Amino acid sequence: MRALAFIDASNLFYGGEKSLGWKIDYQKLLNYLKDKYKISKVKL
Repeated sequence: MRALAFIDASNLFYGGEKSLGWKIDYQKLLNYLKDKYKISKVKL
């Protein structure tokens, strides 16, 4: 079974980084998705 992920980077940026002050490491996020859910392709 294949899994694909679409990451709405705009919402992550404005919802997380701008409004909450979070620093999002996108590479770590991609690695997590690949390890946890066996994502084969990611669209940003």
